[in-house]
Amino acid sequence: MAKMAKKKTKARLVLIGVTVSVVLVIAAVCFLYDFLGRFLFTENDHFIVKNVYVESPGKWASKEKDVLLSSDIEIGKSNLFAIDIAEMCSKLLQEASIESVEIRTELPDTIHVNIHERIPRAFILAKDTSFIVKRTSSGKSYRSYDYNWVVDSSGVVMSRESCLDLGSSLPVIDCSQSHKKISPGVEMAGIKPALDLIMLQVEKFRLFKIPGVKGMFSFDVRKVSIHPDKSLSFDVLVHKKRRYYVERMPYEGLSSYVQLLQKTIGKELKSGDYKKNIKFDINKQIICSNQ
Repeated sequence: MAKMAKKKTKARLVLIGVTVSVVLVIAAVCFLYDFLGRFLFTENDHFIVKNVYVESPGKWASKEKDVLLSSDIEIGKSNLFAIDIAEMCSKLLQEASIESVEIRTELPDTIHVNIHERIPRAFILAKDTSFIVKRTSSGKSYRSYDYNWVVDSSGVVMSRESCLDLGSSLPVIDCSQSHKKISPGVEMAGIKPALDLIMLQVEKFRLFKIPGVKGMFSFDVRKVSIHPDKSLSFDVLVHKKRRYYVERMPYEGLSSYVQLLQKTIGKELKSGDYKKNIKFDINKQIICSNQ
């Protein structure tokens, strides 16, 4: 019995010794891995960031300082291997004007950032939009809205100052009756019908032909209002000189109604009988008038 007890005790001691040895080996390997990782990479001065290049077709082009500020990266201090690329992308995407971003590193000390910006498609006329005084070339003064907000094709709000500048010729979506707060990065789902109209004009209906008349005619949507009865009212400038007010055009089946509208305007232009108001009645038929 004593012999058996001694054997069991010895076996336990051997097992404990093996276990401790394995733990020590694992700990040593982890320590060595961490030490070498820091010594060779994350704390190696050879990989300190020296260059950051930003590529973008718009507002963010060559904005290295802004990218560094948004990403908490310091030239001459941050280590290339210590930078979390996913986190860097996440921080940059908090900027409302950035739709997507691609980042790659180049050894030993360079970061390349490729930014895809949101394209402004319309100004937002908000409840608190203010006026500014402008002057014509002849010196006559007039009031104009000072738009602070723009939206892209998906309805994401951006500050006008922080995004791609497309000038003052963008169409306007009237949200002046809405009490919802407007702030950068918010997606305004309720204005989708107006954006659908604007994007149809941009992508498909910017120019149209009138049978029997030479040349192409431009079709520019200017200001859009959305109504609860699933219709749109808007101004449209045709051939850069004739302005029409379109009232209550249904936005379900929008493409077919825009085609009908262009056909109606084409007939009016060809006949020379200018009627500036175009209304869709309850039967979705067009009525033209000057009232």
